[in-house]
Amino acid sequence: MNQTLDLKGLKYIRTIRKAPVPVYQGGEDFSKGYIELRHGEDVVIVASGIMVAPSIRVADELSKLGYSVGVIDLFRIKPIPEQIKTMLSGKTIFTVENHNQIGGIGSALCELFSDDGITKIHRMGVQERFGQVGKMDYLLNEYGLSESNIKEKVLEIYNAR
Repeated sequence: MNQTLDLKGLKYIRTIRKAPVPVYQGGEDFSKGYIELRHGEDVVIVASGIMVAPSIRVADELSKLGYSVGVIDLFRIKPIPEQIKTMLSGKTIFTVENHNQIGGIGSALCELFSDDGITKIHRMGVQERFGQVGKMDYLLNEYGLSESNIKEKVLEIYNAR
């Protein structure tokens, strides 16, 4: 939150009803707009908010199977951090967000990499539809964003390469 106060201009902050699963220990530097939580060579999952913890669990589970899956928590999409392009260029990227796919992380990365011709981006997010009310597990499953959905999609795309 301190970084938010220091930034000039408009801000967008997503909140949820319950406390999210802790991802950070404390003392991290949030000034870059992202944090690489797992380094991966095969696939990189770029997530934000409540989708970061399940993305980490998927990466850890797949690493036990021999896959190299990275996870980046991208908590600032405008302006998108310049280092992101260098870090992700040429990799297979999955964006996972508890947000409409239009105008979110996936859209920002698609724009960033639209001209390079080598970076593959697969977006997971809420499709354009009316929202629903329910428990978080139900909603994540309904929108195709559960931990098992993420793992299944990553394996499907990775194995199709």
